[in-house]
Amino acid sequence: MSPKKIIVIFLIITGYAFSQVDTSWTYKKNKIAIPFELINNLVVLKVNLNGVDIKMILDTGSMNNLLFSIPENDSISLKESSITYISGIGMAEPIEAIISSNNNMKIEDYEDKKFDLLILNQNEISFINKFGIEINGILGYSFFKDNIVEINYSKKKIFIHKETNFLKRKRIKKFYKEKIEVVNEKPYIKLNSTINSDEKKLSLLFDTGLSDALWLFENEYIKYSNYNIEDILGQGLSGDIFGKRTRIDRINFSDFYFSDVLVSFPELIFFDNIKIIDDRNGSMGGELIKRFDVILNYKKQEIFLKKNNFYSDPFHFNMSGIEVSHSGKE
Repeated sequence: MSPKKIIVIFLIITGYAFSQVDTSWTYKKNKIAIPFELINNLVVLKVNLNGVDIKMILDTGSMNNLLFSIPENDSISLKESSITYISGIGMAEPIEAIISSNNNMKIEDYEDKKFDLLILNQNEISFINKFGIEINGILGYSFFKDNIVEINYSKKKIFIHKETNFLKRKRIKKFYKEKIEVVNEKPYIKLNSTINSDEKKLSLLFDTGLSDALWLFENEYIKYSNYNIEDILGQGLSGDIFGKRTRIDRINFSDFYFSDVLVSFPELIFFDNIKIIDDRNGSMGGELIKRFDVILNYKKQEIFLKKNNFYSDPFHFNMSGIEVSHSGKE
């Protein structure tokens, strides 16, 4: 499978309520800088979990933090563990997972001494042959809930800002402010679209853990074009997710306009056991998000966006007929 098709989508549904995050501000200045790797439109962070270095994807679309593998020849001691059951895209039945609370998580100078996460107990998920590096987990809502998080795709750095006064600085005037709605610990954004020559308003999950530009759910008002291809769109907890790929005429919000945008329509059967908010039309993913430098403020339910060097890149799809993937763990 082509790296462009690797989409990390772990929509975790569980009745377990994690404890409040407890972070320590150890940096001398009012912000913490964290470098990241941009791989297949996804933000990959080097995280230290209880003394062990792992790689995690920063995912605004995930309610929970998730660990699905550990580095080879390594082990992680986890705190205060118990059993729960989780559901994900395409799963017929919930699977068993471990809840672990009060772990120590560090990323550069950022530290969470009460880091909670879910550990997959029965499924082996490996993206090493798709990414070229081993990905061990997902970093979700807890990273954003109490922080002002700036994702600078141009510099490949994340900045965590201590004070809200940061948003009053002169350079922020270059950003466009949009409202988001945080529902069930996930951010949603509204935008306008033209699909098959019809104008539609869309409510989309703002999902940094999705590598595609857009996923849309087909209904009586939103239809995919007759010019489409069937494809494997990505991978969830249960395996491959199938659907159709096509293009839509246009999307726009604030002063931003994109034409001929690639969009995927997943088969809705994969979402049968996932609770989706009533007016959600799909997801806005990394192929689109990376075209902006982004500031997220969950507490105020607002987002700031500024064009970056990726803004004018065309939306490409792999038409070569050749796919290269890595095999093995070396």
